[in-house]
Amino acid sequence: KDEEYLVRLQRLVQVARHFLKNELSQIPGLTVYTPTANFILADASTAGITTYQLQQSLAPQGFFIRDCANFRGLGPGFFRISIRTRADNQRLVNAISDYFLNRTGGGQ
Repeated sequence: KDEEYLVRLQRLVQVARHFLKNELSQIPGLTVYTPTANFILADASTAGITTYQLQQSLAPQGFFIRDCANFRGLGPGFFRISIRTRADNQRLVNAISDYFLNRTGGGQ
């Protein structure tokens, strides 16, 4: 019933979604699709990374990503992540970026 709250919340999600998409898009080998909801779809296939591999790296750090391989038309590199706080989103971007750099040899 609090429309002012809803407007503020929608704006916060919009800003966080934009930030997360832009940051993830900077990771070489990761394809990020333009989001319209409170989650982002990405594909790690170009880098030769499967969602399972990424899940194994991220889970110990407290990050859980949704494997989308069973979605029609998607493969083992597709995953979905939810929009969180700026700090959580930045930590997630850092963790994914580190994994990609180490996995693809960009960090050597």
